[in-house]
Amino acid sequence: MAEWARLGERFAEEVPKSKMLFFLGMILGDADPAERGAMMANLPAPARFAWRAFGQRQWRRRVSKIRAGLERS
Repeated sequence: MAEWARLGERFAEEVPKSKMLFFLGMILGDADPAERGAMMANLPAPARFAWRAFGQRQWRRRVSKIRAGLERS
């Protein structure tokens, strides 16, 4: 889990705030269920709220558009 802790630190330091929820979705999408649970448990409460309230939906819509573009190519 140390690698996930370091990932969280770098994430907070380097990712622009406007892109945090998108990249959080990318990370959660590649994590297994235990990793996702640990990540969500360690996120600050406002970040968990933002992800659940609107981040997930925004991420799904954006990824759907990206993947749809790939299917047409």
